[in-house]
Formats: sequence, C-alpha cells, structure tokens
Amino acid sequence: FDYQDLDYHYDNFDIGGQSLDEMEEEIKGIQSKPRVFVGFHLKSIGTSANILLSACRSESKSSCILAGGLAVLGGPLEMPWEFDRLYKYDITSNLRAIGIEPEDVLDSQIPF
Repeated sequence: FDYQDLDYHYDNFDIGGQSLDEMEEEIKGIQSKPRVFVGFHLKSIGTSANILLSACRSESKSSCILAGGLAVLGGPLEMPWEFDRLYKYDITSNLRAIGIEPEDVLDSQIPF
C-alpha cells in the first residue's frame, strides 16, 4: 500500500515498541507452532449476544477456565448479514494454562 499518495508522513511505523520487521518475525514465530482455534460462523441473529468460552480439563466445571469471549451487536431492525469466512479465535495459551497442549487429543462436545 502506497501511503505516500495520501500526503501523510509517519514518524515511524513502530507498533507496541516493535518495528514492522520485528513484528513480522514475531508473527511468523507464533504461526510456526501448533495452535488451537475455536471457529464461529458469524451471522445476524436479530439480537445482541455476549459469548464466553470456557476451556475444561474434564467434564467437571471446577476444571474450567475462561478461555475468551466475543460480542455480537444486533437487534430486531438489523439487516441480514453473514461473514463469508470462519471467525477463528486462538485458545492455545488458555489450553496450555490448564495443561493441555495443542498436540493433545481434544474431545469436543458442544451442543448446537
């Protein structure tokens, strides 16, 4: 992207104290390791929703931790919409926090 056509001049492109090259190197390092994602097919549901994700070591609720969440804003007047791609939420670090590695076998039992 040629930002110079916008006649805007940046002091630098650092983000969070990292240059673009440093950030790209960090991203490639993360992508080179196994990861686990929860996938959502997001579309209009006619209401707002706050979705909380739990990661559990067993079926006991005491073994669960909050693995993240997302919010969907909607209402009865919203026009129909739908993402054409799966929304992926990385839960790798949350699984590791309860002793589950990405290479472990996961038993997913989610009611739909």
